[in-house]
Amino acid sequence: MNIVFVCLTYGVGLPLLFFVSLTAFVILYLVERLAIFYYYKQPPMFGDEILNDALSILSFAPLFYMLFGFWMIGNKQIFSNLTFPIALANQPLLSGHIVSLNLTNMPYD
Repeated sequence: MNIVFVCLTYGVGLPLLFFVSLTAFVILYLVERLAIFYYYKQPPMFGDEILNDALSILSFAPLFYMLFGFWMIGNKQIFSNLTFPIALANQPLLSGHIVSLNLTNMPYD
């Protein structure tokens, strides 16, 4: 479950993360399959509470995917190679993450 949540949260900015999570799921499937045949004596008895808790947590993953995706794609420093020089030592570092400018596609001053 953590693999899916992390993949859906940061997948827009790190597309390689989708391949890494697919590989992790294939390895997890093979290990669990072998463990069922050779290691486990009897499967543990779980109720529906664990499944419902996991689904309720994962229901927030698409929201995080959209929010973090907007934040990562709207970052002008990554895709436009735009930097903000600092004139004075005590001046704060500007990151370029201004939501109003990202929504209107206005260039930075």
